[in-house]
Amino acid sequence: MWEAVSTFVREHENFVVTTHINPEGDAIGSEVAFACFLEGLGKKATIVNSSATPSNCLYLEGADRIVVYGEGFDRRILDEADA
Repeated sequence: MWEAVSTFVREHENFVVTTHINPEGDAIGSEVAFACFLEGLGKKATIVNSSATPSNCLYLEGADRIVVYGEGFDRRILDEADA
């Protein structure tokens, strides 16, 4: 399984990272960490959630980079992603 994940990451350049509806701290932290990991590999990563970041998670480093899908969402984020 890890080989498949490694191959997938290697073969793509522009990622959208997301999580479940109404995320809590562990979900926010996981997606921010994964986005940072991808960027460390020279990939582009944009975090997009369907729910706003809860106020009790706004202190988490990287939480401010999360884009909320909804009115005013820049559809190019999804159109330009290849993973």
